[in-house]
Amino acid sequence: MEESEFAHDPVHPMLQSNLVAILQEQTNRKVTFIELVIVRQGASVLRMEIEKKRRDFHYCNIDSETQADLTIVAEAVHDYKVLAGSSAIAEELPKFLPVQPISSSFTELDITDHLGVLVISGSLTPQTRE
Repeated sequence: MEESEFAHDPVHPMLQSNLVAILQEQTNRKVTFIELVIVRQGASVLRMEIEKKRRDFHYCNIDSETQADLTIVAEAVHDYKVLAGSSAIAEELPKFLPVQPISSSFTELDITDHLGVLVISGSLTPQTRE
């Protein structure tokens, strides 16, 4: 991260790449990591490793390189109460969540008028700016 555009973030510059160390600096709780080799053994192996780590750690970073890796992660963690991660994991989670239709005024919202739509985002990434 220290060699990417995130190093120049005006609010939270990333000056190192070790995510465990970055998170550990922000909490007194214990942080750990699960390597990609575990992820690629499948969701059930990953889930068992997460459960082992839960005995001694409070936060767990899980390595991923590809969307296929994130699919495995999503399958392993979809029923946990609290998840955090990049928006890429959000692309995979719906595959493993039960579909529950909801009634909402947004389903009837007409946004084809000339007034447009207001979008607010707290992200400073180049992708969001585009």
